[in-house]
Amino acid sequence: MHVAMALADIDRVGGVVIIDPVVHPLTPKHPPNQAERGQIRADRCSTAVFAWLFHEWNATGRSALMRGLTCFAGNTNAQPKHPRRAFRDRLGSTGPRPPRLTVASTPSRQPHHRRILIVTKAKSGSVAPELDTPTDLPPQSVEKISTALNGLLADSFALYLKTKNFHWHISGRHFRDYHLLLDEQSAQILATTDDLAERVRKVGGTTLRSIGHISKLQSIQDNNDDYVPPREMLRELMNDNKKVAAAMRKAHEIVDECKDAASAGLLENFIDETEKRTWFLFEATRQEGANEA
Repeated sequence: MHVAMALADIDRVGGVVIIDPVVHPLTPKHPPNQAERGQIRADRCSTAVFAWLFHEWNATGRSALMRGLTCFAGNTNAQPKHPRRAFRDRLGSTGPRPPRLTVASTPSRQPHHRRILIVTKAKSGSVAPELDTPTDLPPQSVEKISTALNGLLADSFALYLKTKNFHWHISGRHFRDYHLLLDEQSAQILATTDDLAERVRKVGGTTLRSIGHISKLQSIQDNNDDYVPPREMLRELMNDNKKVAAAMRKAHEIVDECKDAASAGLLENFIDETEKRTWFLFEATRQEGANEA
């Protein structure tokens, strides 16, 4: 119904657009023969109407059988022009730009046909102009630094939540000591997240935006078990902190190669804090039976 209305609107403005071959919109079950090829009058057809027509055909599944499009800017005896060229000639240099058309092969019941798609390709992997912080670092260095620090940031959030999880669910005779220890360590880990994220922004990069973003980048494994013995909690956190310290050293090498002294200094302090947490957790699990419930 919408397609028929669109064809009627185009017919009223004059001109000719020949779509060859095309399934008639009201008889989609079989393609027309040579004599049934429709001529749609559209001499002054605007870009918006043209794009809307193809959108409607695509939505109703009737454009899948299109193979080609020839647009005539005058009568049927005129030399055929490319659709975009025809629109520019009709609209003039000040008129709106026509939609970019991409011919892509599509699987269908008739493989020799193609579908004409209207495509808008967005630029990816770039920082929005409003977020492009001025920096003297080259773009390649900004990308390397941002990638390294964002990975550490994701691990810091994952380690923070795991430490809090064990802080909330620890039990046994050493409950108070371990409860307070993990609370202190989780607060220290959380404090690093803002510094890491702001460092990424200072050098001109963008940082994490959601929990889903964190889960894609984190290397620290979550622990969703209903119950974990206290000693296993501390040992797991000790190993996770060792892993974070190793990742920080690798990131330090990257920022050092990029001559980012500020990020290097920040990481040096965080490495020291992480090693201290590892030390305390090791000592807490050192004595035989000390962490048993």
